[in-house]
Amino acid sequence: MYKGVLIFLLSALIMFHCSKVENYFSGQKHDITIKKSEQPVINITGTAFDSGRLMVFYNDSADSEKSFLYQESTNKGFSWSKPENVFKNKEEIRNPFVTKLSDQSLILVFNEMSDNLNSYGSFYLVRSYDYGKTFTVPRMIAVSEYNELTITSGIVQMGKSRLFLPVKAKDKEKQECNLLLFSPDKGRTWEKVFNITSDLNSDQFSIPVVINLKNGFLNCLLEHENGYIYSTFSDDTGRTWTKPERTNIYGKAVSPLLSDNGNLICLYEDQTPEGISMMKSYDLGKTWEVETQCIQGNNIVINPYFLSIDSSNALILYSRSNLMSDKGKTQWQIQCKLFKIEWIKQPKAVAASSHSNGIRLRWNKVNNASYYIVYRSSLPDSISGPEYRIARTKLNNYVDKTVTNSGKYYYSVSAVEGYGKLISDTGNESDLSDPVIVEYNLKIN
Repeated sequence: MYKGVLIFLLSALIMFHCSKVENYFSGQKHDITIKKSEQPVINITGTAFDSGRLMVFYNDSADSEKSFLYQESTNKGFSWSKPENVFKNKEEIRNPFVTKLSDQSLILVFNEMSDNLNSYGSFYLVRSYDYGKTFTVPRMIAVSEYNELTITSGIVQMGKSRLFLPVKAKDKEKQECNLLLFSPDKGRTWEKVFNITSDLNSDQFSIPVVINLKNGFLNCLLEHENGYIYSTFSDDTGRTWTKPERTNIYGKAVSPLLSDNGNLICLYEDQTPEGISMMKSYDLGKTWEVETQCIQGNNIVINPYFLSIDSSNALILYSRSNLMSDKGKTQWQIQCKLFKIEWIKQPKAVAASSHSNGIRLRWNKVNNASYYIVYRSSLPDSISGPEYRIARTKLNNYVDKTVTNSGKYYYSVSAVEGYGKLISDTGNESDLSDPVIVEYNLKIN
């Protein structure tokens, strides 16, 4: 009897966890296969245009011509075109990253395998001005005073023309450095090099990945030799950086995405449990919420890449290996999963009534709300500013005991997901509810 009850409880717990995880995703039954190969398909990168067209780039090591390939989708990744050549390359490409600039042009940066033989550091840059239909000839860019330069993530744009490119390299003394290359003119010239981990044990950190948090604020995620991801910030466009602080992300190959509603989402190769997982941050990377597994690791899954489609959707790209038992071979695949970027909904059915001890408010509960913020004003058109916040509560009701004068009052309520620490008092805050009006009389008994 006890064994049956235990099995029932475990089954219920698993069903609850799966339903909770499913809230993050589109509900598709199977991940979509983009490409199959007999050899590992790595170096996945991609972009999305405002028209909804998606492009995924990769190099297939099974291709004897060492071609760099791309495929397209016009329906959010549910079907893909046949592979096409970006260009044919003499050497194998490594560490490619594509970035769509604000003018819809593309910049593709990469290293070549032969670069390791050079005594200097360099990378290559390719452009497309026609939405990825044609690409320029690769241009080599040398970075003086450094060698063994390795691109670690894509270009970050700030403003109209300023570009940043994070790299790993060695200086003249052969010391490991985590650097940020700077271009003031959309990548035509690269003038400055900023050291992200200067005055530290730089050799303990690797694979810098930089995110533009807007308003001149940058965040860099770094892998550490202890297996954790560290985070550092710059508020002066990359010139100086805070001391890296350890996050609770235990993994590697991070791919971050900043959603339109201000959530920072980090995708990464997880080790416990094996697979691909993600964490959310509601305060721009200062703290991170509970881990959610996206892709189970019962087979090898590597090279995760977050591709933003629009304000509500993103694509998780990754490479998977499967053992073909009938042939005794391993097959590699590029696969994708649609990810829904959920916006927390505003509270509904807000009601207010006067009582002797103050004004009582109540509203319907909101899914995923960590707490609620109550706003009050004596004017209906000026209730949305932070100066009108009067309370925060985990309950879906509140009694305002601070009212001191008779008259009309206007109340609105917002729901907040997460507990942000960098942005004071808020995580991901919803729109305000429709305001309610209440007449308050101090003489009420």
